[in-house]
Amino acid sequence: MLRIIKNIILILLFFFFKSNLYGQVFDYTIHGQVFDSATLAPIPNVNLIIEGTKYGTVTNENGLYNLKYRSNKKLSKIHIQVSHVSYNNHELILTPKEQEQTNIFISQKILELPEIKIFGVPQIIYSNNEFNLFDYEISNDTIFLIVYEKKLERSKLLIIDNNFEPICIKDIGKPVGIFEDCSGNVNLITFLYPYKIKFSDKCFDMVFTQQDISNKLYMPCVATTNNGYVFSYFYGTTRYTAEYSFFVPETGEDSTFRHIEDTLHSKTIINKADKKNQGKNKRSKMADTKLSEWTGKDNIYFDPVTEDLKNDYLYCPMFYLADSIFLFNHIENVIEVYNKRGTLAKTIAISYHKEKGWLKKIIIDKITNKAYTLFQKNKKYMLAEIDLIYGNAKEPVSIKFPWIDKIQVLNGVLYFLYKTDAVNYKKSLYKQTL
Repeated sequence: MLRIIKNIILILLFFFFKSNLYGQVFDYTIHGQVFDSATLAPIPNVNLIIEGTKYGTVTNENGLYNLKYRSNKKLSKIHIQVSHVSYNNHELILTPKEQEQTNIFISQKILELPEIKIFGVPQIIYSNNEFNLFDYEISNDTIFLIVYEKKLERSKLLIIDNNFEPICIKDIGKPVGIFEDCSGNVNLITFLYPYKIKFSDKCFDMVFTQQDISNKLYMPCVATTNNGYVFSYFYGTTRYTAEYSFFVPETGEDSTFRHIEDTLHSKTIINKADKKNQGKNKRSKMADTKLSEWTGKDNIYFDPVTEDLKNDYLYCPMFYLADSIFLFNHIENVIEVYNKRGTLAKTIAISYHKEKGWLKKIIIDKITNKAYTLFQKNKKYMLAEIDLIYGNAKEPVSIKFPWIDKIQVLNGVLYFLYKTDAVNYKKSLYKQTL
């Protein structure tokens, strides 16, 4: 009997120690406060959940939390997931203790909003009651202004710095226009001769150039590449054909790599041009040539033959962008991208030029390598950036002024000439941050 009682006691002791060995419970309590990592303000309504379990809690209005967790085994680490709708998710890894205080710092989410383009307030660069403004060009940090008092034949070239302070002024005669070529030279074209502007101790010199207007260096110069190639293009006399070529001044190498023709309008243009020109005396090529015809900087109101044909001319300009040659082929609905040797690399489909109100104008920002195009809708000008990967025009932005001319974009800043009404010849130069 005694032996039986002894065995029962041993069995009971066995089960007692076994339950303590395998049924031990571990209780953990983690408490603290959750803060904004930037402002150090406490954050309410933060969720804290122990990974892989149903245990969790939420911070109160003061950012305080008290998280309790029970386990039947001793843990080496605890993973706590911290989340809030306005903050980035955070994971906290702790070595568990029975009681532990831990403050947590989390950062706010940066909301990615869609890009919104806003024009800044227009700032006037030049307006003068004494002089009328005819044309302008910007080269580096210098602004070149062609101005005149009463007669265009007595024009002057005024040079101002980037703070809009005058540097010097000089007589130039009757101008055609002024532009910067692809080599960075500022070219002044008068009705008599072309000149290059060179700075000197006496303000600047007008260096006469021997080349006439038909010379390759005076065609719409697109780029001078590091392999010595000068890319250029020119339009036919009625502006329905275009030739694209490269020229190497040192060797005289000249090669045409592209020819574009607008066969749809060419016959109509020729017939109307012949009728328009009957009985007219031919003027000299220099006097009859607009600057926009051979510099590639077409005016908004450029009329190639007659006023009623202004929308029929071919417009396929070529530019140097991001170390490649971009030909905007609006006849075949593509942008053609060429390498520095005139070899076609790829084409990009386009359709922006088919939209109503498109003004046949491509504007290049040579600093940011962005391309823009111009629309006129409801008597307002709209400037839209062209996506050079997908070929579409991005959301346009409105230009408030109605009568503008010679638009340029340089380093994200829009420059343009503005006149107060359609018949007024007095212009002012404005800039506006994009």
